[in-house]
Order: sequence, then structure tokens, then C-alpha cells
Amino acid sequence: MPLGPYPNPPHEALHHRERQALGAYAGYLRERFGPRLRLLRVFGARLHGDEADLEVVAVVDALSLGERQEIWECTGALLQRFGVVVRGMAMSTAAWQGLAAREHRIVQEIRRDGVDLLAFTFRR
Repeated sequence: MPLGPYPNPPHEALHHRERQALGAYAGYLRERFGPRLRLLRVFGARLHGDEADLEVVAVVDALSLGERQEIWECTGALLQRFGVVVRGMAMSTAAWQGLAAREHRIVQEIRRDGVDLLAFTFRR
């Protein structure tokens, strides 16, 4: 799986290697899923300056179990290449919408505090 190089999404709380890892992750997911990738946000304590893993949610139309496994494997590759732990949460659009309809706390947190990685232009 190709992991970059890609430009780094800006965020003042993140270290350079974390931004590199997020850029590579977003680039891979965009290439792999194209328009099926509906949402990609980094969220959680790391964005507030706490020493924590990067938490990223990826929402993909009609995401299969095998595709979810590919996304998890990609996070392992990020650890090996960049030394950064990315906790990837991957779900289908239907699952995300179900959580949103129930006003689940994690959806509210991601919407409120998350940084939209799809807003950045990632190019080789």
C-alpha cells in the first residue's frame, strides 16, 4: 500500500511526523476508496495537546469487512514507517448515520472537535 509522500495537514498540536502520517493515511484512503470515502477526521485528546494516540475516523460507503481490515493494516504500516500510532475507526456510511441518528456521543465529539482531513489537497 502506498503511503506518500503527501503534504501534511496543518494543526498546531501535532508533531511533524504525526502530520506526515496523517497525510499518508489520507492519501492512501483517497486513492483506495475514491468517492466512496465520505468522511475522514482526526479527533481526540491529541488535538488538544495531550500525549495520546491519533484517533481517526473513516466513513466509507458500503464498507466491507475485508476493506475494514485493509484500513487497520494501513495503520500498522503507519506505525512502522513514521513511528506514529494511529487508532483508525472505520465504518460504513450506514453505521455512521445510525450513530448520528441516535446522537451518539462519539459522533458529536467528532463533529465538534475533529479536523476534516478531506478538506486538504493531498498530491504526490
